[in-house]
Amino acid sequence: MTAKPETNFWKNLKTCLEGGNFLVSRIESYATPGFPDCVAFHKDTGFITLELKVLKRSKKGIESVLISPLQNAWHMKFATQGAPAYILVYDPDARTVNVFHGTQTPKLRQKDTSKVKALWSGEVSRAPAALRLLTEIRKLPNSHNYPHPVDN
Repeated sequence: MTAKPETNFWKNLKTCLEGGNFLVSRIESYATPGFPDCVAFHKDTGFITLELKVLKRSKKGIESVLISPLQNAWHMKFATQGAPAYILVYDPDARTVNVFHGTQTPKLRQKDTSKVKALWSGEVSRAPAALRLLTEIRKLPNSHNYPHPVDN
């Protein structure tokens, strides 16, 4: 049996996160609908939540991800209060990942994802460093305009 694309993305990301000194666990919660796919901890930045998605393209080339109403509600509740909640969208064709802040879930649900500005985009192997940086930026005293895009 072939693994689902999201499972393959998870396995690759987990290896990279653990190599970047994160402790990470995948969560399958039926008790808390909408809860993100995994929780990660880094000694310098603390806990973050990660929702993992795999990009889909229609025959017309429109890029989309499926975010449920419950996932949207969870991310809006926590991310708007400053929680480090991220959505990681893997593009299997480009073999890259785009990182979005949790407050972007309404836009990701309604639009072609190529029209939503990512905080960071790059190879999966570079995602741990990007997540640390994004979380550190969030903690800066003048970060009231968060989320900030981060250069590759």
